[in-house]
Amino acid sequence: MNLIINPQLESLCPPLSDEGDGAWAEAQEARVEADHAKSDEVRIAQNVAGMFDELRTLVERHADHAAELEQVRDELDRTRQDAGLWRDEADRERARIANLQADAEHTEREMARLRAELEQARRPWWRQLLGR
Repeated sequence: MNLIINPQLESLCPPLSDEGDGAWAEAQEARVEADHAKSDEVRIAQNVAGMFDELRTLVERHADHAAELEQVRDELDRTRQDAGLWRDEADRERARIANLQADAEHTEREMARLRAELEQARRPWWRQLLGR
């Protein structure tokens, strides 16, 4: 049975029997499997680290988007307030226009009445008596 596991020392100590050759082969196979397991472990660790990096990037993007969303919501609120102010201003202007139109109609009626009185006053007194 060969107890040397290091491949560099293998040439110095040849196996003692067939049973030793089988043990040696099993040890070699176990070493190869351990090396593969180690490389798999390293690869998995690298994959996990990459996933955490991607997750960190996604979290940062989410935070950026959340901040942008808050800014957009604030801007939307300000826009709604401005729209409300403009709506109120438009309502006041409409009311003012309606009042001016009513005043203009009243003024036109008053002017027509005064024209009629003036016309009446310009008529000679004798026509006013005769009713013509």
